[in-house]
This record gives sequence, C-alpha cells and structure tokens, in this order.
Amino acid sequence: MSNFNEKANIYHFIQIHFLGETSLDFQDFPALEELATWFSKSGKIWTCCNKKISLEEFKIKFLEITHIEEDQVIITDGGIGRNINGAISPLV
Repeated sequence: MSNFNEKANIYHFIQIHFLGETSLDFQDFPALEELATWFSKSGKIWTCCNKKISLEEFKIKFLEITHIEEDQVIITDGGIGRNINGAISPLV
C-alpha cells in the first residue's frame, strides 16, 4: 500500500458486539480463525486484529461465515464506548 488513503481504510482493531439474545460459539466457525488474530472470542463482545482487509470486507466475511443477520451484531473499528451505567453508547 503506497498512499495514506489506502492505509486509512485498513482497520487494525475490530470489536464485534452481539445484540439481544444473539451469541455464538467461536469453535463452531473454524473459518473465523483465518479471518483475524483474535484477542477475545467469547461472551457478548469479541475483539480481534486484522491488517489485511477493510472493515467493510471484514463485516461481509464475518456475516457470511457465521450466517447471522446484520441487525444481530455491531462490528466497529476500535470499539464502542460505554456510559457511566455500563450501557453501550449509541452509534452516531
């Protein structure tokens, strides 16, 4: 990658927030292991690092692998903050 704009489209840290009752067992999806380097892969928030593809490409591949709907998960670069009561801050 030679220019800054290309580099800016690659996200290093990605968080996956499962919404509502949605939950997955990482071990049921071996293809996820190849998608990123995983730091947390259990519970309602997973965290990983990917230096090869854009966030949009990651989202598409994650949804294809897991077969969950886009409205069941929030996938962000760097994560979502939490307010004082621990609730997830809304995306703007």
